[in-house]
Amino acid sequence: MRWIAMTYGSLKALMIAMAAGQGSVVIAQQISPDDTAWESAKASGTAEACQQYLTEFPTGAHAEEAFRCLVEGVIPAGAVTSQNGSVDIY
Repeated sequence: MRWIAMTYGSLKALMIAMAAGQGSVVIAQQISPDDTAWESAKASGTAEACQQYLTEFPTGAHAEEAFRCLVEGVIPAGAVTSQNGSVDIY
């Protein structure tokens, strides 16, 4: 009879573990402040927005794209092209 109790306990633990795995909640990946700022700069589509991104994140994940926006005048993909004024890149 003791083996029945041990087997039952093992099966119960297994069932609990399986139920916990099935009911787990997938946590959504959070967007970093760096990515959020870059998306905002892209949406703006201005050199000023690229400069602002570089001011806030000089070594950010999108710094090269933002610098290219300023130096080469390449507006990020998907951005509205409306540049007015100049930007000091120094």
